[in-house]
Parts: sequence; C-alpha cells; structure tokens
Amino acid sequence: MHTRLAAVVVGIASLALPLAACGSGGTTAPTSSVAAPSAVSPSQAEDAACNGMSWPHPVPPVVGMILRQAEDRLGCFDFAHAIGPDDTDELTGTPTGDFRITSVTPSAGTAVSRTEPISVHVTPVDPAEPAALEPCSWLTSDQAAKALGSGGVTTAPAGDERGSVSPSCGYKAGSRLLTVVLDLPGAYPVSAASSFALERTPEGGAQVTSVSGVGSQAACVVDAQSTTLFVLLPRERILSVVGWDGAGCDTLTDVARTAASRVG
Repeated sequence: MHTRLAAVVVGIASLALPLAACGSGGTTAPTSSVAAPSAVSPSQAEDAACNGMSWPHPVPPVVGMILRQAEDRLGCFDFAHAIGPDDTDELTGTPTGDFRITSVTPSAGTAVSRTEPISVHVTPVDPAEPAALEPCSWLTSDQAAKALGSGGVTTAPAGDERGSVSPSCGYKAGSRLLTVVLDLPGAYPVSAASSFALERTPEGGAQVTSVSGVGSQAACVVDAQSTTLFVLLPRERILSVVGWDGAGCDTLTDVARTAASRVG
C-alpha cells in the first residue's frame, strides 16, 4: 500500500490488533493478469504524476478537511505548516488528536508552483462530536462474520467525522481482522485513477493481480503482511478492503462487492 496506509492503520489501531503477529496469503479470485516488478519505484511514479499536472496549479479547497487526510490531498504541493490555536506546528512532532483545517494560505484557487509553501490553520476536532458518516453500515454483522470465518464480530469506525474524505471500519472476530476504507473525492494528490495506478505498482516484493467483476477496475495486492483489494469506483472514489491472518483475494472481492453496493 502506498497512499492509503494511514487510513488503514487507524482501523487497525482502533481494534488493537498487532500487525506484526498477522500473516498473509490465501487463494485468489479470478484474474486477468499479474503485474511484473516495475523498474519505477512508487515514489518516482507519484512524483511523475505530480509533475504531469499543469503548473502553476490552483491550491485545492482543503478548508473543513481533516488535517491528516489533507496531507495526502496536498501531496503534490509544498505543504509547509499547520498552525494550531497555540501557534504549534501540527505537522511536526507527534499528533495529539485530529485537527480540522480552518484556513489555507495562499487561498484555494490561487495558482502556485510546486515549491511555493502552503500553510493552513487548524483547530482540534472535538472527540465528542457526532459522527457524520456511517462506515460500519457497509457490512452487516453476519456478512463480516462470514468473511472473517467467525462470529462475535466487533466494529470500530474511523474517519467518520465531518470533513473526512477517508471513512473506514475495522471488523474483528477473535484474532482475525478486516478493514474497509472508502476514499472520497478530495482524498488524492492528483486523481482517483492516478492513486489506483500507484497502488498497482509492485513494491517490496508484493504480488499485484487484476480482479474482474467489481468496480471499474480492481487489483489485489499481496505482500508479507496483508492482502488488500483496491477497487476504482465511479465518481472519484476508491474502495479498499484489507485482510490479515490468511485473508485471500476471493474473500476480499466478495466483501468489496457487498460494500460497493452499499456505498452506491
């Protein structure tokens, strides 16, 4: 995983399942091709996608977004500072919680070069704030139990606050874990198609396999730690289903079909 790892980690952390203890693998769904190792690294591919944008480029509208997600949105720009209420730069040090962007300088729509610094002001997100999204509604308990091979499923939503562009839900049964992430418009440095292509770039020995029958395009990525199905959906969205402890591409594809039908 390259661009959406942070959103997935939120789901993992909220269920307190140690990643290092989990395995990988499983059987794969019907496929059309397997990607060979690329001579271009993911960072080079991402930089090339950024350079392919027309520069100077307008500053994107990030006011109202969650800071950790805006870092991806501003990935092609020189995102220099995120100033909190006490003048602390929240881009440095260890985050103490979520922040919401209240202003951006230069303002949204201003054409800037890739090297022109962009700064935002942020305010803490109230942990008691009501959820604005319901990511754990994408699967029923029975559907999650079938995918995990066990009952007694617990759920942990993340990124469900107002302004989020990457809501997710972690499903846990015993020691088995499944995480579903939906990246919405505004979650990408360039575009959903560009980010999907980047996820298909093999990294660190990962095996990437095309999968048919779900979304506009889909790819299953198996590495030493996890199996992830990435699905490119209409209207600038990417659905990601991540499994550990032996989850296979076929199981993740079934989950993705169900979740995709729920998100529309």
